[in-house]
Amino acid sequence: MAAAADAQRMIDLFVRETGWRPPYVLPVAGALIYSKYNFFIKLVMKTMSRMAGGPTDTSRDYEFTDWVALDRFVLDRVRPSQPS
Repeated sequence: MAAAADAQRMIDLFVRETGWRPPYVLPVAGALIYSKYNFFIKLVMKTMSRMAGGPTDTSRDYEFTDWVALDRFVLDRVRPSQPS
């Protein structure tokens, strides 16, 4: 998947440029909220989405975040460890 590869490239670039390797990383997709964009931003986002093979119907919004996976990722890191 191109989006996953792009996300990994951005993570790798961050690590290279900062020298900091976070112990946990989770790329989060986000959303296209066309209903909140002005005409110019909507046009730019639609063009970028088209180029990436994403949705271009500006009559609706798109949520890409896997909230269950994000919740699991966060909770797995903030819960105290269970004693054995």
